[in-house]
Amino acid sequence: MDKTYWHELHQAYLDDELGPADRKAFEQYMEANPEMQMQHRWAVALKKRLAAYRDSVPFPDQVESRMATRFSRSQPWFRPSWWLAASMLAALLVMAVFLPNRNQQMPTFEPGALQGTLVCYGCELAERVGLQKGVICASGHELALLCPKGELWRFASDTQGVKLQTDLGMYQKRVEISGLMHKGEHLIRVQSISPLAEIAKAEFGF
Repeated sequence: MDKTYWHELHQAYLDDELGPADRKAFEQYMEANPEMQMQHRWAVALKKRLAAYRDSVPFPDQVESRMATRFSRSQPWFRPSWWLAASMLAALLVMAVFLPNRNQQMPTFEPGALQGTLVCYGCELAERVGLQKGVICASGHELALLCPKGELWRFASDTQGVKLQTDLGMYQKRVEISGLMHKGEHLIRVQSISPLAEIAKAEFGF
């Protein structure tokens, strides 16, 4: 049986649509397949996050019903794997957020400064959804700014931002970052960065 079969079975497993025999067969397959185990952890965590976000956002009924009709899983030609289903749900959530506000001006970058601790973005997200650190960022760590109130800010992928993202020597350093802030996306175009210890020395004349 090819991977497509097991991915489809995984989707049905996530939706609790399998009979006892198929469920047992899939669990045995997953137990022997580390890649499927990782995909399952991802899928479960993603579904929980999307479900929580879905409950917190006013959702246009007409959008939901239209998409549900168009992409009904009862149609034989359409049975998405879990990642495609998650992508569809994420797209619906984006529509739910932006459709009611389509006449409002989109937020832009504004100058500002933030203080916080440099952490790994993927590890921080994994910890928040109950996954093991390192699962999301298996291909490499990327630094981001964790503010005291728990806000997590990423750096724009320009020259300065990429340099800071990959400077793992700055991991767990407390810093102040100045630049252009996009509050809606929690994104920073970095212009300057200063360790808080150096700021304190300058203020008190040490």
